[in-house]
Amino acid sequence: METTRRRRTSAAPWLAAASRGRLAAAGAARLRPTGFAVASVAAAAVLALAAGCQGPLSRGEKVEMLMARSARLEDELLATRQRLAELEGTGRPAPEAAKAVEDPFRAVALRFGKFTGGLNADGRPGDQRLKIVLEPLDAEGDVVKRAGSLDLEAVEPAPGGPRTLAEWKWTRQEFAKTWLSGLGLYAYVLKLDWPGGKPPASDRVLLRARFTTLSGEVLSAEQEITLRRRTP
Repeated sequence: METTRRRRTSAAPWLAAASRGRLAAAGAARLRPTGFAVASVAAAAVLALAAGCQGPLSRGEKVEMLMARSARLEDELLATRQRLAELEGTGRPAPEAAKAVEDPFRAVALRFGKFTGGLNADGRPGDQRLKIVLEPLDAEGDVVKRAGSLDLEAVEPAPGGPRTLAEWKWTRQEFAKTWLSGLGLYAYVLKLDWPGGKPPASDRVLLRARFTTLSGEVLSAEQEITLRRRTP
């Protein structure tokens, strides 16, 4: 019986130390953020090992050893936090962060197509309607299909200043439906009636277009056209 009690008594400090180590590991895992769970478990394991160590080291030596290991782990945790902050964009940008790549086919200009002008809709002499062809262009001058909204104005050039004849507006969704690909065209194509169905008295009309891209850029174009007058 005496021998059994001595064994239980000698085992008690080891069991208490192991229990403290497990509790320290569990507490550290709960308190640390998920991203640092691995380092926290490692720190708890060091504490548990030192608590259960029955080697010849003195108490002061053990404390110094733990302090040194703790400092090293703190440095590693700090480096990990900084790296995560860089990756998440919440801290100093990572030196190797890639810059935004510019779209080589971004629309940078707008022009009226060659079929823009008056439109004869009834077969009788004279233009009763308008046909508008608009082409977004990239940096190389090629036509590109790009979405956006449109404001169009028709004005009459006059010595005292231009006089507005008509105005039209399209939202992005509305304007997208006017895109035509085929029949020799790759552009936005609009066929418009004059307000009240009556063409202007002047045969010279200046068209002004403002195309607003999805990124908010405004591309403008102007072109003067000549309408065929209706003969009596």
